[in-house]
Amino acid sequence: MKTYTLIALLCLMAAPAWATHLLGGQIQAKNISGNTYEITVVLYTDAGSTATNAMTTIPLCTGIGDLINVPRLSQIAINGNILVNLFRTKYTYSGPGVYRLSVGIENRVPMANLSQAIGSVFSLVTTIQTRSITQNTTPIFELGEAFLRVGTNQRTLLSFRATDTDGDSLTYSLTKPLTNTPTSICQPFALDVYQYPNDVSKKGTYKLNARTGELVWDAPTMAGQYSAVILIREWRAGTLISESHVETVIRVQDKAGTPSPIPPYEPAAEVSALVTAIETDTESGLVLTVSPNPVQSQFVARLRSNRAAKATLQLLDLSGRVVAEKALTRPNIDHETTFSVENLPSGLYVLKAEVGSRVISQKVMKQ
Repeated sequence: MKTYTLIALLCLMAAPAWATHLLGGQIQAKNISGNTYEITVVLYTDAGSTATNAMTTIPLCTGIGDLINVPRLSQIAINGNILVNLFRTKYTYSGPGVYRLSVGIENRVPMANLSQAIGSVFSLVTTIQTRSITQNTTPIFELGEAFLRVGTNQRTLLSFRATDTDGDSLTYSLTKPLTNTPTSICQPFALDVYQYPNDVSKKGTYKLNARTGELVWDAPTMAGQYSAVILIREWRAGTLISESHVETVIRVQDKAGTPSPIPPYEPAAEVSALVTAIETDTESGLVLTVSPNPVQSQFVARLRSNRAAKATLQLLDLSGRVVAEKALTRPNIDHETTFSVENLPSGLYVLKAEVGSRVISQKVMKQ
């Protein structure tokens, strides 16, 4: 790491704790040509904080262990007191691969469902694949006014639907915010003190439609600022090509409107920030488990079927290339096998299991 990059990072991390200003954001990547990407970091900040104006550059981990400084391109005010800050740079990778872009910045704003995290680092991650024959722009989410004008005791519908300029398929899932230690921007992890918004009052429901990105909060009962976090997955021809971690703020206030009957409390679905531990397909009668996940050197894959059968397991990178394969030739209900990934590059992979005409897949994160 160059000396000036380290100094800039340490200065940023030394900002005073009272200058909380970070409300959310997203990392976006656009393929320019070959392995060159235009990378945009979007940050939502509190316009009333002095730290917002002082933040003219931010450190970005490129996914190969280095940090680069990304300059601020613009600031746009929305709703009077929120600034949308755009930081942009170009970066060329040395070759094809799967890369996790990440940022980590001090001064997260405390939220009603994240009050204990005031001293934690605010982190974002987007995972991309670089492949010269596959141009791609990751999905773009824009914070709308509806997120900032939610009424108490009123059923709320908010749209996380992102724009994908390439027409790829998108899926959405609830997840937790990310953080990291001040010296490890390239290794973000889930912020476990996070509560889903309806967990604060233990009332009502909070559900996200995996296909449309529509979030239904039925219904907020306490005024305040809440952190909302989702994972957007981008698919092309059935292959996962990117994952974008998006965090934003929901502002709930008392306002005129007809109160909604509050349904019984139902905990929101827990989904890991990066990968899930188990994939189940009830229609095919298959269950696929990967452990540990994330993995460093090897993982155990367990496949359960509702009838004895042979199976084939393939581990694919995000370009669809098979990097490992196991043929399980003895008919069984339960199959178990070990994959060694020690020599594979860090990044996201997909484990696909085929049992006759039935197929199930599972995401695997190699650290």
